[in-house]
Amino acid sequence: MERPYTAAVPEKERRALAQRVEAVRAAGGPVIRVVLVDLTPGGPFQADPGRLAGVLHDHLGGTWSLFTVQPEFGSLRGIELPDRADGEQTPASAAASAIRYDDSVAEAPMARQLAYAIDLLASGDAVDTHRRGVERERAARAEETGTEDQDAQGGGAMVVAGIAGGLAALVGSLALLAVFRRSRHRLARQSPFVAPRQVLLNHAEANEAALRADARKELLAYGRELRGRRMTGDGERLRLALDAYEAAGRVLDDARDRGDLIGVLAVLAEGRAALRGEELAPLCFFQPLHGRGTDRVAWQPVPDREPVRVAACAECGELVRRGTAPSVLTVRHRGRTIPYFEVPSGMSLWAATGYGSFEGPPLTDRVVRGEFTRTR
Repeated sequence: MERPYTAAVPEKERRALAQRVEAVRAAGGPVIRVVLVDLTPGGPFQADPGRLAGVLHDHLGGTWSLFTVQPEFGSLRGIELPDRADGEQTPASAAASAIRYDDSVAEAPMARQLAYAIDLLASGDAVDTHRRGVERERAARAEETGTEDQDAQGGGAMVVAGIAGGLAALVGSLALLAVFRRSRHRLARQSPFVAPRQVLLNHAEANEAALRADARKELLAYGRELRGRRMTGDGERLRLALDAYEAAGRVLDDARDRGDLIGVLAVLAEGRAALRGEELAPLCFFQPLHGRGTDRVAWQPVPDREPVRVAACAECGELVRRGTAPSVLTVRHRGRTIPYFEVPSGMSLWAATGYGSFEGPPLTDRVVRGEFTRTR
């Protein structure tokens, strides 16, 4: 049986990559390793590059950077070892993520992407290159939406100015706002997911590989929607819509289990809501794949504890009111299958926030400032 990477990175190109890595090392550059391996759900690494990296580092020791390839997902991931605990982006992860922002390699074969990532990591400019790619994406999106500064001309378009790396906006047109409000009712009926709900639920229950593929498709679809939609509204929504793309990509890159993969969908749901001018309602607390939690219910998981108010879809909300426990998203934690919200909050951003049900900043902002990485 042909291994997936045989076609993704043929033998000749694998040899060329090995020579490239050796040349970097001989020149005094970073130690780089590339792993081409089948990460099969249910196998020893549970389709998780992070687990594979941990095993390799336990065996080899030292300080080095690792690129893992999962051809069936078209996914390249960069990991720095030993693993950092400060939540900061590493040069290896920046080199892999920068591919998304470079049109010359974004759709290139995997061997070309690997060569790009290796060269970028060796250059020492990976983090800055990734940052510039993010900034270009934001600037291009701002230009497409017609948000250039027209204040001096007295125009009624949205005015966007960069402040401390962010975006601030003013809206000077009542007509524009009226169009925006009318569109909200139509847009609110749109699903936060591209894939039908039942497909996502089936994949979540079947295996992580299928769910990971769906999460990647959702990210790509959101990127297309982001580029194709002329968004009207305030600057905070524009900022959130742009940041959600980057944040979801970070979570997908570092996702270890289906709880993280559903976190990708939760972040994208925030981005879509901001992009479409919808209310920023979180996904259903009990089963996020049910869609947005448009209802708020008092839920008492333990009889002698105070109830907490959580977002629920209509189906789960009705069950809670009738005193029936709804089905909940479960994850594997320390060898057991448990509800995701029973994972210690210090080890899961999703447990700490109920996928956005609990009060606090949007999930997008939490990921951007490193809260997801700190729970790894």
